[in-house]
Amino acid sequence: MRCVTCNYSLDGLIERRCPECGTAFDPADAETFDTTRAAARRRRHNIIIAAIVLIGMAVMIALTLKGF
Repeated sequence: MRCVTCNYSLDGLIERRCPECGTAFDPADAETFDTTRAAARRRRHNIIIAAIVLIGMAVMIALTLKGF
């Protein structure tokens, strides 16, 4: 299980609060944490967005250097 805010692993924690960002969670309430499947989907989504932004920046730099 992972923190819904920062994706920190909450497995094995005694305190019911994320040590990374402080978000509270309840292991008995699935609404208060992410499953590994949801966290993996979010990571893939973030990687795709980052790739699109980087490609866009590379295209803009290339066009600028060519004088367009």
